[in-house]
Amino acid sequence: MSTYSHGLLGAVEGMEVVDYDNNRVFMLTTATSGTLWGFDLGTAGSPSLNALGGYPVSLGTANGSPVLRNGRLYFGTANGEVHVYRLANGAQSTLGLSDGEIKGFVFPDRRNGDLYFSTNSRVWGVSDTLEPSSPMLTPQWFVDDIPAPSIALHRTGTDFVYVGSGNGRLYQIDAAAADPKATKKYVELEAGSQIGAPSLDGPNNLVLVGSATGVVYAVRVPLP
Repeated sequence: MSTYSHGLLGAVEGMEVVDYDNNRVFMLTTATSGTLWGFDLGTAGSPSLNALGGYPVSLGTANGSPVLRNGRLYFGTANGEVHVYRLANGAQSTLGLSDGEIKGFVFPDRRNGDLYFSTNSRVWGVSDTLEPSSPMLTPQWFVDDIPAPSIALHRTGTDFVYVGSGNGRLYQIDAAAADPKATKKYVELEAGSQIGAPSLDGPNNLVLVGSATGVVYAVRVPLP
């Protein structure tokens, strides 16, 4: 076992992401002086946590988790910003959205440069240009009529995004449509209850999602 303690670290409330190819781990913290941290994991049989050079990167407080895709880290912060950080050269791009905290994590479509996530009152689709040396985030669409949206789920290999809501419904959005907002479908699970973040059972075509009343639902997808 190895531990790391630093006065700037702050609280780590989300999950860490491991870069297996380079034996590194990255995490977010609530400390304004150190948002994104990177650590070397040491050698096999002798684990250690040594802060990588150039870290932490200070971009505000973050309660969620970073996501790794093709050498880039994507993450949101409590002040409503989405960030992309290119590991090879430290190039960054920031997109400010002014709708409150980015919930949990940014969900990537691994077929392209698209990203999906929720804020206080909107579900977003954003795209990274994937330019080789200098990333750039651009908003593509948002859906603003789903109350209290949960963390978003993108089903890999499809154009569907799923999100729970504060009105007891699980929603499906077609992210590839010209107007994703117009494609919303839903199943009502508990009228008036908060429906939480969905997860996917891909082999069985099920979305699993819990509610504020302590019930877990299995919903067949895609919704008809």
